[in-house]
Amino acid sequence: MDEEDGAETGPRNGPRTGAALGVSVSRRVHEGEWPGYVVRDEPLGPHDSGWQLLVGDETPAELDDPFAIAVLPLAEVARRWPALAAVLRDGPLGGEWVRDAASGRYVPRPGEA
Repeated sequence: MDEEDGAETGPRNGPRTGAALGVSVSRRVHEGEWPGYVVRDEPLGPHDSGWQLLVGDETPAELDDPFAIAVLPLAEVARRWPALAAVLRDGPLGGEWVRDAASGRYVPRPGEA
């Protein structure tokens, strides 16, 4: 992802504008808790980046509640959580990351390569 304009490029999709792409975040993340679990799934539409940011201990009820999920622009996510920049830039589809509390960096989830 280009930090200047938030542009994202991908081999399958070509150039994509970060400002137009949405990231799903749990309400708790939106309200200020650090994302502890990050996953990149196949985008569901032209404005979906496929990224999801969660605290990591949300209950099934929280995840089933449509009002417990917000959508933020990809560029805003990169500004709010700079430690995610490398993951957002290079993270492959299907990848999962967790935040290492000691370093503050995002690392592949145990069991992920």
